[in-house]
Amino acid sequence: MGTLDKWIQEEGKKDTYWVERAKLDFAFSLENQRRRSGKTSVAIANALGVTRAYISKVFRGDVNFTIESMVKLARASGGVLSIRILPQAASAEWATVPANSGLTHLVAPAANSCSTIVKLKDYVDGRGIAA
Repeated sequence: MGTLDKWIQEEGKKDTYWVERAKLDFAFSLENQRRRSGKTSVAIANALGVTRAYISKVFRGDVNFTIESMVKLARASGGVLSIRILPQAASAEWATVPANSGLTHLVAPAANSCSTIVKLKDYVDGRGIAA
C-alpha cells in the first residue's frame, strides 16, 4: 500500500473526510441533474434568487449545505433530494455509468447521454462499467 493509499485510509476514519465527501457527492449529483434537465447554472441561480458566484461554489462542493438548501437546489435543477445511509463497509470506489444503463434503483434515471455517479459495488450486475 502506497503513501497516498495509507493517507486516504487514515483520513477515511475522520468525520471531516465524510463531510467533505458528502458535499462533493451532492455537487456531482446536482451537476448531473443540471445537465439532464438542460438548465444552465445561471437559470438555477435566477430561480433561487442567488448569485452566480454562489452557484459556482455549490457546483465545486464548496458550500456547507443545509438540507433546506439541498432541497431547493435539487428542485431548481429539476430533481428531488433523496438522502440515504449506507453501511460503513460499502465500497469507496466510484464508477461512471452510462445514463441509459437501465439502472432501476435511481430515482430519476437519465433519458439522455449524461452519466450518473454510483458506487462501484452498486453496479456489478454484469452490464459493465463505463470508464
